[in-house]
Amino acid sequence: MRWRCDTWHLPLRTARGTLTALAALGHPEATVASRPDGGGELLVWGRGGRLPRAVSELLQATGGERVSSIVHDEAALLAAHAPDGPVELAPGVTVDPQGRVATRGRIVLRIPPAPAFGDGRHPSTRLAARRLVAMPLTGRRVLDLGCGTGVLGLLSWRRGAARVDFADIDPGSVRSTRAACRANGLLRPRVWAADLLDGVCGHGYDLLIGNLYADLCLRLLADPRLRSVLPSGSVVLSGIAHRRRAAVERALTRSGFRLLAAEQEAWWWMLAAERA
Repeated sequence: MRWRCDTWHLPLRTARGTLTALAALGHPEATVASRPDGGGELLVWGRGGRLPRAVSELLQATGGERVSSIVHDEAALLAAHAPDGPVELAPGVTVDPQGRVATRGRIVLRIPPAPAFGDGRHPSTRLAARRLVAMPLTGRRVLDLGCGTGVLGLLSWRRGAARVDFADIDPGSVRSTRAACRANGLLRPRVWAADLLDGVCGHGYDLLIGNLYADLCLRLLADPRLRSVLPSGSVVLSGIAHRRRAAVERALTRSGFRLLAAEQEAWWWMLAAERA
């Protein structure tokens, strides 16, 4: 996923008002900070490397100055600011890039720094992890779809899953997941480069984890192959923007799922459901 970040300089009061107006448009991906000169700095993020037309028109109408517009690759952006120390992923679970944290009484996942999504800092990862900690996973067969670093699949394995398979469209994520599996002692994992269910070799999973975006969740739920990949059991879908939550909930119902839980952090949602 690519993100565009536009930086605007304008009076602080105007910047704060613009932040409220953006939220009313259904575009909460923005922040305001004070500048040393007393003005405001407004950062507006656009998923997919672009800003919606209505958002661009609103920003132009502020009369402020756009000082930069940069398109970032999300995985590279996260990797460039990878934490040196441990990160709290969920209650009782720590992501430790350097292997320094004592494991006594905790699940500690060694996730080496890599240009792949899933170092434990993003709200969507934490939302999914908290749900996995609350679920009974012993003996279950799990597919981590869009695995990134493999952190959520590895958490499932550490919580007793009998088998965990991984898939991601990005070859770099496939390599990162294999490295993370080695670092955590999961030998001979099945990891595929696959666009959602394309190329997924396994069938009959009990749990599908998808830390994806809403559009990808909708594609997944509309795919008729999902019935054979997950004939029964549960899904944990995360990374769903606030304004797309209702659409994904409707798609879950159409695909034969019953909603079990919904949790929000920042503007992201996690939805957990099981076959009805």
